[in-house]
Amino acid sequence: MTTEAQTLVLDVPGGRRVATVLEWEHVQGGRAHCLARLLLHPAPTPPVAVLSELADNPDRFGLTGDMGGAATAFLAQMRPYATLDPRSPVWIAHHGPFSSFDDDGGGETFTRVGIAHHRGALHDDLSGHHLLTAAQVLAEIAPLHLHPVPEVLTELRCVRI
Repeated sequence: MTTEAQTLVLDVPGGRRVATVLEWEHVQGGRAHCLARLLLHPAPTPPVAVLSELADNPDRFGLTGDMGGAATAFLAQMRPYATLDPRSPVWIAHHGPFSSFDDDGGGETFTRVGIAHHRGALHDDLSGHHLLTAAQVLAEIAPLHLHPVPEVLTELRCVRI
Protein backbone atom coordinates (compact mmCIF):
# COMPACT_ATOMS: atom_id res chain seq x y z
CA MET A 1 0.00 0.00 0.00
CA THR A 2 1.47 3.31 -0.99
CA THR A 3 -1.00 5.85 0.37
CA GLU A 4 0.03 8.31 3.06
CA ALA A 5 -1.31 7.58 6.52
CA GLN A 6 -4.27 9.82 7.28
CA THR A 7 -6.08 9.87 10.58
CA LEU A 8 -9.69 10.64 11.39
CA VAL A 9 -10.52 11.78 14.92
CA LEU A 10 -14.07 12.20 16.11
CA ASP A 11 -14.75 13.52 19.59
CA VAL A 12 -18.23 12.62 20.74
CA PRO A 13 -19.94 13.14 24.09
CA GLY A 14 -18.26 10.74 26.46
CA GLY A 15 -15.61 9.45 24.10
CA ARG A 16 -13.29 9.63 21.16
CA ARG A 17 -13.03 7.60 17.95
CA VAL A 18 -9.80 7.43 15.96
CA ALA A 19 -9.30 5.66 12.62
CA THR A 20 -6.24 5.23 10.43
CA VAL A 21 -4.58 2.77 8.10
CA LEU A 22 -1.92 1.21 10.29
CA GLU A 23 1.36 -0.02 8.79
CA TRP A 24 3.98 -2.14 10.55
CA GLU A 25 6.88 -4.48 9.90
CA HIS A 26 5.30 -7.94 10.05
CA VAL A 27 7.05 -10.68 11.99
CA GLN A 28 7.37 -12.57 8.67
CA GLY A 29 9.63 -9.83 7.30
CA GLY A 30 7.51 -7.49 5.20
CA ARG A 31 5.26 -4.45 5.41
CA ALA A 32 1.71 -5.16 6.54
CA HIS A 33 -1.28 -2.88 6.96
CA CYS A 34 -4.84 -2.89 8.25
CA LEU A 35 -7.59 -0.47 9.16
CA ALA A 36 -7.09 0.46 12.81
CA ARG A 37 -9.78 2.01 14.97
CA LEU A 38 -9.57 3.13 18.58
CA LEU A 39 -12.76 3.62 20.57
CA LEU A 40 -12.41 5.46 23.85
CA HIS A 41 -15.14 5.66 26.48
CA PRO A 42 -15.20 7.07 30.01
CA ALA A 43 -13.60 4.95 32.73
CA PRO A 44 -13.99 2.26 33.81
CA THR A 45 -14.85 1.08 30.28
CA PRO A 46 -11.59 -0.07 28.65
CA PRO A 47 -10.51 1.28 25.28
CA VAL A 48 -11.28 -0.96 22.31
CA ALA A 49 -8.84 -1.47 19.44
CA VAL A 50 -10.49 -2.89 16.30
CA LEU A 51 -8.00 -3.97 13.63
CA SER A 52 -9.61 -4.90 10.31
CA GLU A 53 -7.81 -7.08 7.77
CA LEU A 54 -7.77 -5.51 4.30
CA ALA A 55 -7.81 -7.38 0.99
CA ASP A 56 -4.79 -5.51 -0.37
CA ASN A 57 -2.61 -6.62 2.55
CA PRO A 58 -0.48 -9.57 1.33
CA ASP A 59 -1.82 -12.91 2.61
CA ARG A 60 1.60 -13.92 3.95
CA PHE A 61 1.51 -10.83 6.21
CA GLY A 62 -1.94 -11.48 7.65
CA LEU A 63 -3.13 -9.54 10.65
CA THR A 64 -3.77 -12.48 12.98
CA GLY A 65 -0.31 -13.86 12.23
CA ASP A 66 1.24 -10.84 13.98
CA MET A 67 -1.24 -9.20 16.33
CA GLY A 68 1.63 -8.42 18.72
CA GLY A 69 3.45 -6.41 16.06
CA ALA A 70 0.23 -4.71 14.95
CA ALA A 71 -0.60 -3.85 18.57
CA THR A 72 2.85 -2.34 19.12
CA ALA A 73 2.51 -0.17 16.00
CA PHE A 74 -1.07 0.72 16.97
CA LEU A 75 -0.05 2.02 20.40
CA ALA A 76 2.72 4.13 18.86
CA GLN A 77 0.47 5.58 16.15
CA MET A 78 -2.34 6.36 18.63
CA ARG A 79 -0.03 8.15 21.08
CA PRO A 80 -0.98 11.65 19.82
CA TYR A 81 -4.67 10.87 20.38
CA ALA A 82 -4.71 8.89 23.63
CA THR A 83 -2.38 7.70 26.37
CA LEU A 84 -2.85 3.95 26.50
CA ASP A 85 -1.45 1.39 28.88
CA PRO A 86 -0.43 -1.55 26.64
CA ARG A 87 -2.45 -3.89 28.88
CA SER A 88 -5.66 -1.85 28.80
CA PRO A 89 -7.22 -2.16 25.31
CA VAL A 90 -9.62 -4.88 24.36
CA TRP A 91 -8.04 -6.11 21.12
CA ILE A 92 -10.38 -7.18 18.30
CA ALA A 93 -9.32 -8.68 14.95
CA HIS A 94 -12.01 -8.02 12.35
CA HIS A 95 -12.51 -9.86 9.06
CA GLY A 96 -15.18 -9.61 6.37
CA PRO A 97 -15.81 -9.12 2.65
CA PHE A 98 -13.23 -6.28 2.68
CA SER A 99 -10.53 -8.75 3.83
CA SER A 100 -10.27 -10.84 0.67
CA PHE A 101 -10.63 -10.19 -3.04
CA ASP A 102 -12.27 -13.62 -3.40
CA ASP A 103 -14.71 -13.31 -0.51
CA ASP A 104 -17.21 -16.14 -0.41
CA GLY A 105 -19.94 -14.12 1.30
CA GLY A 106 -19.21 -15.54 4.73
CA GLY A 107 -20.00 -12.30 6.53
CA GLU A 108 -18.00 -10.51 9.18
CA THR A 109 -16.15 -12.09 12.09
CA PHE A 110 -14.74 -10.53 15.24
CA THR A 111 -12.02 -12.23 17.28
CA ARG A 112 -11.02 -11.07 20.75
CA VAL A 113 -7.24 -11.37 20.95
CA GLY A 114 -5.37 -11.70 24.22
CA ILE A 115 -2.20 -9.64 23.92
CA ALA A 116 0.46 -10.36 26.53
CA HIS A 117 2.89 -7.68 27.70
CA HIS A 118 6.19 -9.03 28.93
CA ARG A 119 9.84 -8.11 28.65
CA GLY A 120 8.83 -4.72 27.29
CA ALA A 121 7.08 -6.11 24.22
CA LEU A 122 3.61 -7.20 23.12
CA HIS A 123 3.07 -10.83 22.13
CA ASP A 124 0.22 -13.10 21.16
CA ASP A 125 -0.36 -16.65 20.09
CA LEU A 126 -3.40 -18.39 18.68
CA SER A 127 -4.41 -19.71 22.11
CA GLY A 128 -5.39 -16.13 22.99
CA HIS A 129 -7.68 -15.75 19.97
CA HIS A 130 -11.40 -16.17 20.74
CA LEU A 131 -13.89 -15.94 17.89
CA LEU A 132 -16.96 -14.08 19.15
CA THR A 133 -20.31 -15.79 18.83
CA ALA A 134 -23.28 -14.01 17.27
CA ALA A 135 -24.61 -13.23 20.75
CA GLN A 136 -21.23 -11.82 21.83
CA VAL A 137 -21.06 -9.66 18.70
CA LEU A 138 -24.50 -8.25 19.52
CA ALA A 139 -23.51 -7.59 23.14
CA GLU A 140 -19.93 -6.37 22.66
CA ILE A 141 -19.46 -5.10 19.09
CA ALA A 142 -22.88 -3.71 18.09
CA PRO A 143 -22.81 -1.07 20.88
CA LEU A 144 -19.56 0.28 19.38
CA HIS A 145 -21.51 1.50 16.33
CA LEU A 146 -18.63 0.76 13.96
CA HIS A 147 -18.97 2.34 10.55
CA PRO A 148 -18.53 -0.10 7.64
CA VAL A 149 -14.90 -0.61 6.65
CA PRO A 150 -15.36 0.57 3.01
CA GLU A 151 -16.93 3.82 4.24
CA VAL A 152 -14.12 4.51 6.71
CA LEU A 153 -11.49 3.79 4.06
CA THR A 154 -13.21 6.20 1.67
CA GLU A 155 -13.25 8.90 4.35
CA LEU A 156 -9.58 8.31 5.12
CA ARG A 157 -8.63 8.65 1.46
CA CYS A 158 -10.58 11.92 1.23
CA VAL A 159 -8.82 13.62 4.14
CA ARG A 160 -6.96 16.70 2.94
CA ILE A 161 -4.48 18.56 5.09
